[in-house]
Amino acid sequence: MISKFNQIEELFIEVDKILDKEVNLYVIGGATLLFRGLKGSTKDIDVIVKTNKERLSLEQALRSIGFGGSNLTAEYKNLEVTYILTRGDFRIDLFMKKVCSALSLSENMENRAETIFSGKKLKVYACSNEDILLFKAIARRDADSEDCLALTRKPLDWSIISKEIKDQIKNGKDIWITYLAEGFEKIEEVGANVPIMKEVRKSYEDYFDSIDKSKK
Repeated sequence: MISKFNQIEELFIEVDKILDKEVNLYVIGGATLLFRGLKGSTKDIDVIVKTNKERLSLEQALRSIGFGGSNLTAEYKNLEVTYILTRGDFRIDLFMKKVCSALSLSENMENRAETIFSGKKLKVYACSNEDILLFKAIARRDADSEDCLALTRKPLDWSIISKEIKDQIKNGKDIWITYLAEGFEKIEEVGANVPIMKEVRKSYEDYFDSIDKSKK
């Protein structure tokens, strides 16, 4: 387990020294919550890169400093993690552009992200709490539900979340709304308040109505 963000920052410095190309890395999980003081430790660092060139460069750098590949369990195959790379207490879950093959790192998400590390080759951005809530809700793991609960106990701009949901449905695979509805229901069960739940359920019902109509 990683209990201090400076441990992660030291890893970024280590990687930055040996990268052969510029890499923009977006942190979407518990590492960002650790950075913002919303949890005391994290077992992994969930990151997204946008291009295959960045993925290859990052993977090569990580392997050169002792990280090795780890077999994907069924749970992580469902999330469509590209790679899991581990070294000691560090585990990096690397995604290419999307999570669950549905929720994409959008331009608006990029604009909302804050810079948390800037090196010669490596730039690292922490996604907003609103966007992390979406990524964690669709993952639907028990640990993610606890993180979502912590996020909802802080001020969130639900209008941003609502707009992102609509944009993702419009520009991507609308099936992802089913994952999100299930994820939001799960975090409600652990005590979270989801003010837009009625809206999400409506989108969920609309999706299945469209499936029924297409079969007729």
